[in-house]
Parts: sequence; structure tokens; C-alpha cells
Amino acid sequence: MATLLFATGLTGLIAAYTALLVFDMSQLAVLVSEDGLIESLGALFFGLAGGVFVYLYVKTRARTVMRWPRLKGNVFFLLLGIAMLFVAMEEISWGQRIIRFPTPEAIRSLNLQEEFNIHNLWLFHGKTETGERKSFWALMLNMDRLFSLFWFTFCFVIPLLAATVVPIRKFLETMPFPIPPLYLGILFVANYIVSKMVVIGQSGPFQHWSVEIKESIIALLFLLVSIWFLQRHRANLGEEERRFSSTAGESGYRTQ
Repeated sequence: MATLLFATGLTGLIAAYTALLVFDMSQLAVLVSEDGLIESLGALFFGLAGGVFVYLYVKTRARTVMRWPRLKGNVFFLLLGIAMLFVAMEEISWGQRIIRFPTPEAIRSLNLQEEFNIHNLWLFHGKTETGERKSFWALMLNMDRLFSLFWFTFCFVIPLLAATVVPIRKFLETMPFPIPPLYLGILFVANYIVSKMVVIGQSGPFQHWSVEIKESIIALLFLLVSIWFLQRHRANLGEEERRFSSTAGESGYRTQ
């Protein structure tokens, strides 16, 4: 499973950026357009990942009691599910372009694209309404930067610390905190680096297209992370069933 997940993520990453470099401008304009294939796949992958995480939370409610906080089920799966579903809905502006409802005036004036979403609000954008780049501290609220900090911490830093620092790993396991596989975390970092490299010397829409592709690869990788947790959950259930069967068999043998 590990090899398959890594190969899927790596193939998606290579294919996406190869298309960015090989296709001409007119083809890219269609491929990476608003509600185009790339953005639609990103929303789909985020939505599927959110569904898997919520499913895992429901399934762990019968078997897992968090030590902190004291709740049934692994609440971290629930939080991840809500986060992924939120991002998926943000990607499609909460269905605005599907249902075709107008943007409320109170939001329209505050939104870069005049759409019904949060991530395009001027408050979270890298530039002011006059086109000036925001200050260092104002950029701390940049939505892309906040999301990058999230995936970098959760998918790379935490797995790296868990793999190299035993006390940290034991502490996280006692919560229990879901630790993603480090090999997928490496793909997250690779995706970020490649997205910066391909725009060197480029300008105009090319940079925007690179960002859209980067976000869709992040969505794919989160889906792969959720699948890895699902496979691990099922493997743990199988192990518990085998131990139960073994214990029951030994008890039956002793009573004979």
C-alpha cells in the first residue's frame, strides 16, 4: 500500500507540472480555468478526503477514547474532515457557480473575485485593494500561507519528529494523534518546491496556473493521507479480531 500511495502521488505531481511546461497557453487557459479540470479535481479530492476522515471518526467512536480531550472517537479525524470539506466547498464557492446565486453585496465589496467564499477576501489576500503588497505582519493572515503552514506542520514536521524523537512519538501516540506517513509528507514539500521552480522567469497567468496546480496536488496528497489512515484502521481491526479469535480459542481449549 505504501508503494502504491507514494507512486500515485509522485505520478500526479509529475504529470501536473509536465502539463504546465508542455501545454501551450491556450490549452492551459482551458485546463486551469475557473471550474476547469484542475480546480474541479482539487475540490473533488478535498471532498473525498474530508469524507474519509469523517468516516474514520465515526468508526473510531466505538473503540477509541481520547486521553486529551476526553471524548469518544478520534476527534482529530473529525477536525481534519471538517477542514477538508470546508476547503472543498471554498474551492467551488459553496456551490455559487453551480446554483448560480448572487454574491451578497456585503461580501462582494470585500472579496477579490466578488464571489461567495472566504479565502478570496481582501483580508486574506497578499495585496491590498490598491495592488500594494501587504506588510510582513499583515501577510500572516494570507490564506495560502496559513494553509501551507498547516500542511507543512501536520504532514511533514510532525511525522519527521515522530520518526526521529521517541518521546514525541510516544506522547502523540498516547493522545492518540494521527501521524501521517513521512513519505507522503516529502511529496508535500516536493510539490511546494517544484511550484516555485517552474515559475522562475515566468509572468502573467503562468504563476496563477502554477498555484492552482499546486493546490490540486495538495488535495490529491491529502486524499492519499486519508486513504493511508483508512487502510491502517482496517489493519488494526483485523489484528484485534485475530487476537480475539486466538484468545477465545485458547480459553476454549483450557475449558475442555
